This record gives sequence, structure tokens and C-alpha cells, in this order.
Amino acid sequence: MKKLYLLFLTVMPLLSFSQVNLVPNPSFEDKIVCPNGVGQIDSCQKWFNPTMGSPDYYNSCASTIQADVPLNVNGYQYARTGEAYAGIFIYLSNLADEREYIEVKLTESLVTGKEYCISFYVSYSDAISLASSRLGAYVSSDSILQNNSNVLNEQPQVENPYGLFITDSVNWKLISGHFTAAGGEKFLTIGNFYPDALTDTLRLIQSAISSVSYYIDDVSLVEMTYDVANAGSDTTICNGIPAMLGAPACNGCIYSWSDPNGVISSFAQPVVTPDTTTTYILYMHDTSTGTLCEYFSTDEVTITVNDCQLPPPNIFTPNNDGINDAFIIVNLPPQSKLVVFNRWGSEVFSSSNYDNKWQGDNLADGVYYYILKTEKGETYKGYVQIFR
Repeated sequence: MKKLYLLFLTVMPLLSFSQVNLVPNPSFEDKIVCPNGVGQIDSCQKWFNPTMGSPDYYNSCASTIQADVPLNVNGYQYARTGEAYAGIFIYLSNLADEREYIEVKLTESLVTGKEYCISFYVSYSDAISLASSRLGAYVSSDSILQNNSNVLNEQPQVENPYGLFITDSVNWKLISGHFTAAGGEKFLTIGNFYPDALTDTLRLIQSAISSVSYYIDDVSLVEMTYDVANAGSDTTICNGIPAMLGAPACNGCIYSWSDPNGVISSFAQPVVTPDTTTTYILYMHDTSTGTLCEYFSTDEVTITVNDCQLPPPNIFTPNNDGINDAFIIVNLPPQSKLVVFNRWGSEVFSSSNYDNKWQGDNLADGVYYYILKTEKGETYKGYVQIFR
């Protein structure tokens, strides 16, 4: 029975040329006005505040150091791209379940059943005391508008792994992953979607207020196109007969085939000759998806091996009617040697690697004697009649 598994791995960023980012103003460069204080995400074009929290907009054009880049009220960081980024508090120990979020309307609705990759970069605000792992992205068909600043009880489609604390205040950390669209999603929200009881924290510096804050830059949501691993169909063969696995190679795909003893091939369609029934597993990496969300998949195929007999036919009719014109031996193993003799014991045909194409040459109709030896040393002897 074939089984198909899909895996995704998120690594360093680079969009392929075919991918279109559905997030407008992804690096927060386009502004309505320069910020003159904290809590002014609405000064950034396309982005807005979905709750009563106060997410920040930082830009080097700010008229106050509170919202400047690189130095601002929550730390020191250059923009990953351009001169601007956003900032949110995702945990405040003195305000139970208080959160900040940023939200944006996508340039087009998502399509049912299609796979999408979400990615964004975060950096720890180094003037704040705590770090956490709870950062994620949630897509929805309608905008989120909440008249308080409490935690949003939604399940993010993509999130940073729980327990993997984001503590780097020098470099920007990529958070990325994939999801299958339900259809109609058109809004993207970023923040912490878990209550305090489920939010992990790690103290990095001493501070009177224990809180968690992160800078956010370069947000992306793109449709993924990819090829899926195809190990081929389950097949039954005779012992000693080769079988080809897999399907034709796809562009940008890397293959790794394994049997119970380990890796056997890196080709798209390896040829195998198992002695016993064997299941082969294909691991495939499609590198054409870009590297924000690289695509991995796996599939398996079982080759069932039977001990088939190889009795050659006792007659063939080489009269060029397209029917039974050649001495065809079903399940003939490769590298089999065939020798044919006439009734007086003279050799009339031989092949060290018989290919099922002998049509009797110009021999007269009659009965002939053959000896067939397989590469494994099996010997078959008998008579065959040529009848035109």
C-alpha cells in the first residue's frame, strides 16, 4: 500500500521569481505620516491596530527618539529592510492577558486548497526584560476588530516553535511556515494568541516591569507551487526481474531512495532487483519553491517478489503478421544466455544477453532444441517449433 507524507522545513529567505507577496507594504516603509511617539502603527500605510492595544511604528523619519530607528524607546535595532519596522508587546506581567497585534489586508483573497507560505522577521527589543517563544501569524476571512486589548483566542496557522525563545537583539530571526487555505482568507494578524498561562517567558535583564516586546519586519505571504514525491505504483515481479521505481524527474527536485538496509539511490527512477518483497521509501526535496518555505515530501512503494517459473514457449510463428513472431520468454531475467540447436546438434542461434527478439532467422520450419541459462545459474532446456 502506498503512503504519502508531506513535510515542510523553514530556512533562510529567498523568494523564487514566480512568487508574489500578497502582503502590501511588507517592510513598513510606506507611511501616512512620520511617527511622533509610541503606539502609532496607524501612521504606517495598510497596517492597522485590530484591538485597543498600542502597537508601535518605528521609522528613521520620526520626530522623537521614542519611535526612531535604530534607537527607540524599546531598544536599538536597524531595520532589516529600509528604514522602518513595527513593534508589539506580546506579554505584560502587570496586566493579565494584555496583548498588542498588527493587522493588514492582503492584496487578494486566498484560494481554497492552495498551499501558502507565511514568513516574517522578528528581533528582541533589548530594553525589555523578558523573552518568549509565542509569536505567530493568523489569517482570517474578515478583519479582527476587538474593543479591548485582551488576547485574541485564535489559532495561528504559522508560529514560532514553543520553547524556542527569541532572544537575539542583533540579528533578525525568521519565523515561517506553510498552511492550506480554507478559501476566502484576506487578513493577516501577527502577535501572541495564547493566554498568560500558556505563554512561556525567559528573563534576560532586570527591569521593574516584566514584559515581552519584539520588532517585526519583512512580512510575506506567497502561494507555493511544488512537486510531490511519487514512488510509483505497487508492483509484483518474478524473482530476478528488475523493476523501475518512481516517476520522471521534476525541475529542481533532489531525491533520496531507501530500502530497509539504508539509502540506495539519488536518482529519480532507480532500477532495483529485490530477492524478496521490499518496500522502498522516497524522500524528495523540491528546491524550486524558494527557501522561505522549502518543500519536502515522501512516498513509498512496495515491490512484491514471486518465485515465477520460466517455461519458454514450445512454438512461435515468424510469419510477420505481428502475432507470436518471435521466441518470447515471459519474465526473462536480464543477462540470460540462449543457445538453439537443430535436430542434428548444430548450433543455429546464440545470444549472451537474449532480448526476446529472435524470429528464427532463415531456418526451415521444424523442431529445434534450446538451452537457456540465467545470470543466477538456472538452466532451462526444451524444444521449440518454428511454424510459419
